[in-house]
Amino acid sequence: TRTFALLSRHVLVVDRFKSGKASTVDWYLKSAGSKLSVPSETKEGAWTAKPNDNRVGATFGANIKSYRYGKTDSTWTEGSGRLTMLGSPGTELFSFKGATRPHFMARRKGVKQTDFIAFFSNQTKAVIRVPVKRTDGLDANAVGVKISLKDGKVFRAIVSFELPGTEVVADGLKTAEKFATDFE
Repeated sequence: TRTFALLSRHVLVVDRFKSGKASTVDWYLKSAGSKLSVPSETKEGAWTAKPNDNRVGATFGANIKSYRYGKTDSTWTEGSGRLTMLGSPGTELFSFKGATRPHFMARRKGVKQTDFIAFFSNQTKAVIRVPVKRTDGLDANAVGVKISLKDGKVFRAIVSFELPGTEVVADGLKTAEKFATDFE
């Protein structure tokens, strides 16, 4: 499930993967990966034997000659801060050169559910995940974030996966919609 929110000059992306069986999940971005905040090392060869599918422009990695690799559990940035992604245990980062531009991939292995939460802005000070509760006090099936910008502006956003009409609240922001923000 993807939620993509344009907020003036900023973009919030919340991608949720959910499956009944443990899987490896990749989050891929073209024209990125050249400046990761996570220490990385160069590795020779490819990380997979799966060939690219040029018919649909999919790069899987079998044709890669070398790549940069890092691993983190924490929030990290790319492109000198233009992308901030919230951390998750065991997140692997791959950066490599495509035919004409750099490519980037974040990978999480052995997960039944994971949320890739990314904020694109060159004005980001901090992005943190905040707990979301239903109004009956139970934990909500939702993602809540609080974003601080360099100019001092702070706003919240919620992506709810609850049944339609279920009210949820995160850090003072309350909604019964699938997406809400107090960004102005």
